[in-house]
Amino acid sequence: MTIPLLVGIAGILVLIGWGNRSVAVAWAACIFGVGAAEWTLWDEPGGLRMLGLVFILLLGMKAVVHAHHAERLSFGRYLAFALLWLGMRPRVFATQARLDWKRLFLEGAGCFMAGFGLIQIGNLWIGLAGLSLMLHFGIMAMASGGWRLLGVPANRLFRNPLKATTLPDFWSRRWNLGYVEMIAVAVFRPVRDRFGKKAGLVAAFAFSGLLHEVAISLPVHAGYGLPMLYFVIQAGLLSLEAKFEIRSRLWVLAGLLLPVGLLFHEAFLEDVIGPALTDLNIVGL
Repeated sequence: MTIPLLVGIAGILVLIGWGNRSVAVAWAACIFGVGAAEWTLWDEPGGLRMLGLVFILLLGMKAVVHAHHAERLSFGRYLAFALLWLGMRPRVFATQARLDWKRLFLEGAGCFMAGFGLIQIGNLWIGLAGLSLMLHFGIMAMASGGWRLLGVPANRLFRNPLKATTLPDFWSRRWNLGYVEMIAVAVFRPVRDRFGKKAGLVAAFAFSGLLHEVAISLPVHAGYGLPMLYFVIQAGLLSLEAKFEIRSRLWVLAGLLLPVGLLFHEAFLEDVIGPALTDLNIVGL
């Protein structure tokens, strides 16, 4: 019954996301969807719980973003936006443009194969990096290239993050731009417009921490508070960086990686990442 129930929750969120214009209703649907998914997946393995919770959370946030969007997508285009794209700009699916797709697709294919190769090494943290290469720089880039081939002006969602010389450069212009767009539309701008920019930034990092709690701690029912602490640290580092005018790639890498054990805590690594790497490690079979 788990999969049919999850599909039912997803279907409700898609219908609300397409037809609803109220931001409050969209937020309520998102919260309800995550709660219903948690109940549905309660006794499932950590990996399946993570996939299910992230999928429902993504559909809920798509509904929130679409409610903020002035233009309404047709049902078919909304389905493509909600189910087949990790970006968060509905207007991308309301326009047509011919952009180069081959380079993006081939780069994505190369990153996918490189990530798969890293997984075969058998080390947990190297394997986690391999999974990131496969998903973030592989599948997402190939998806962008595929949509461009069909005339949808999909953009690259990860833009040379290793070239970032400041943390704001990394978080707002290079790493997971679909996520950045979602946070900007759903949290940062509404809070900034009412309480100011500083409050908007605090709310954005706090909400990022909450989303990562849902995606990382909730699936394994452990490690609560650690992903939130990671993003609290990021907010503090941004303040230090601005105060002392720091610009350095080494600074960015240190700020991101030294506390990363808080984000990907032990319970998540053991219950979700470890089994996933075992399933993908064909060399060791």
